[in-house]
Amino acid sequence: MEQVRLKPSSETEYIPILFKPCIVVIAGPPMRGKDFLARQISSKTNFMIVELDRIRNFIDPARRDTQEKRLLPPEEEFPIVGGAYATMCIKADWLVKSGQPVILAATFSRAEFKASLKWLKQSLDKAGIPLRVFLLEKPPKKIQEQWLIKRKKEDAFSNIRTMEQIDWAENFFKPIKFTPVTAIEPWKRNAVDKVLQLLQDLKV
Repeated sequence: MEQVRLKPSSETEYIPILFKPCIVVIAGPPMRGKDFLARQISSKTNFMIVELDRIRNFIDPARRDTQEKRLLPPEEEFPIVGGAYATMCIKADWLVKSGQPVILAATFSRAEFKASLKWLKQSLDKAGIPLRVFLLEKPPKKIQEQWLIKRKKEDAFSNIRTMEQIDWAENFFKPIKFTPVTAIEPWKRNAVDKVLQLLQDLKV
């Protein structure tokens, strides 16, 4: 990993790897480590993460007013989540055109969610700003089971709590076809290094 020491110190000090304005998308069905990979990349670089859940919690009046995380009936849930995807992509478009490299980590599973990403790509293409999409492949069952146990111990809010629910959610995911996609194996130790290596041409 490229890390440059600023100066001798009793504590190790590094500057991050700097990237020019661009957007990196970490996509895939639930329980593939999207948020974890995004945080790892951000911790080593100047990428800013735009969080879908934070936006979703803000635009849902029930969650915003009560701070209670709960799933709504599908006819109410999907429009709110669709709005969160649209808001996330609009915010990312503004940030990257202001000079900030951005990471988006989200499933982009349904057609309505992909529509926001397609709009973002068209906007970036007009401005000559790069977009890179990484699709996280399905981990071995044993690893997914370990991740589920960890999620339960952390009491993380999710509607995906069992292997059966993981399989159910994956049935909704359709490939992203309007832009090139690179597959990444997120359970491997070199996943972050691989992504950063594939982004070498976007470094400052």
